[in-house]
Amino acid sequence: MEWVSELLGRLHPLVIHLPIGFLVLGGLLWLKNRQSSEYPALLPTLFLWTGLAGALACLSGYLLYRSGGYAYESVETHLWFGLVTTLFCLLLYAKDKASFLAPLKKLPLSALLGLGLVLIAITGHKGGTLTHGEGYLSEPLPRAVKKALGLPVFEELPIALTADNWKDADLYDGVVHPILNNKCVGCHGPTQAKGGLRLHRQEDILSGGKNGPVIGAKTPDRSELLVRIGLPGENEDHMPPLEKEPLLREEIALLKAWVAAGHPFEGSIGEHGLEMALLEPFFPKNAADYYPDATLAPVPADSLKTARDNSLHVEPLSRDLPWLRVSALNKPDFSLADTLLMEPFVSLVVTLDLSNTRINDSLYHYLKRLPNLTVLNLAHTTVTERGIEQLASLGNLKNLNLNHTEITPALLAKLEAFPALEKVYVFGTLLPEDGPKSLKDGTVTIEYGGYVLPGIASDSISY
Repeated sequence: MEWVSELLGRLHPLVIHLPIGFLVLGGLLWLKNRQSSEYPALLPTLFLWTGLAGALACLSGYLLYRSGGYAYESVETHLWFGLVTTLFCLLLYAKDKASFLAPLKKLPLSALLGLGLVLIAITGHKGGTLTHGEGYLSEPLPRAVKKALGLPVFEELPIALTADNWKDADLYDGVVHPILNNKCVGCHGPTQAKGGLRLHRQEDILSGGKNGPVIGAKTPDRSELLVRIGLPGENEDHMPPLEKEPLLREEIALLKAWVAAGHPFEGSIGEHGLEMALLEPFFPKNAADYYPDATLAPVPADSLKTARDNSLHVEPLSRDLPWLRVSALNKPDFSLADTLLMEPFVSLVVTLDLSNTRINDSLYHYLKRLPNLTVLNLAHTTVTERGIEQLASLGNLKNLNLNHTEITPALLAKLEAFPALEKVYVFGTLLPEDGPKSLKDGTVTIEYGGYVLPGIASDSISY
């Protein structure tokens, strides 16, 4: 049965430690035996156990390879070193029993043990590379040390857009490629191709992975790449994995717009008709001006760890400021009770994303306790305008996202009391799209959304 094969394959990370332990134990007993000669008969038995455990590890590894979506090229070295190591340990056991292995008796046991440990170290390293990616051992090294050793250095690519140049910037090279490079290429790039998928070059993106193409022409909702990114965080198929940094909603929206435009690899943002609202989050902002000016003590590391362990994404806003950005992107079941996770650092939260969670109007009473909250995203939740006036006490709240919520036109009157508000998003609500575009003499912009990509010539072509 296929599920049995898959289950046995998934035991590989457990089984693989057996031959390592037996061989290391053999080395330690050999060192002890040199002094007391207590274990001469036990060493061959340990070599036998090492070989048998190695054979079991090879079998489970092969089953994992068959069911885990690995390309043969990625597992080839690990597989063959595993087989050679297993055979070598069995030969160590049999060298005193088979005449044709007599030449091995002439070699010192210390050299044979050393060779065995080298083989099993290489095998383990190749396995670790499969699991954690190329360079997982060298990753913590400082950049200068990596360069001095000639090791590859990951370069994060910035999205260099401004309000003046965004239309002329290249859509793929300037926006899409940096997003894929910074969030996806670590597992799907030149050094590792999980699921047979690489996303660092145009030809690799188009060829897809083990299960075929990952993007479809103008169909972001059916493109496997975006489907995986949009899955709930607890889903094992969610990408990137929970231990990796997730894509921001703004980044996902841009990838969707790129696919909807036909996933072009040439041409500017303006040529492909993307709206400025999609690019605005990437415009450079002077955080010192936009966010509150305050001197606060840093949050305890254990408080951050507790929040992250409970699927809240918490990251510093910048290196120079104390502020935090908090997102429940990977915690769709976030509710009022989960606000306790933020209690140790409520004064540091300036950006809070609770979209697509289970919150309701009862949250307003808690949110007013975040004195420096500047950007608040409540999109795709059941909140209404009832009680929202409590947020008027937030003297720094500038950006409020209420897209696809249950608010009504009664909201607009309540927003008049918000002292610092600059922009409110109300797309997909009961507010009519022909409603007022601004409030308070134009200081508050109301965004109704509903933008439509302009047609392009290729839209009329049938494939």
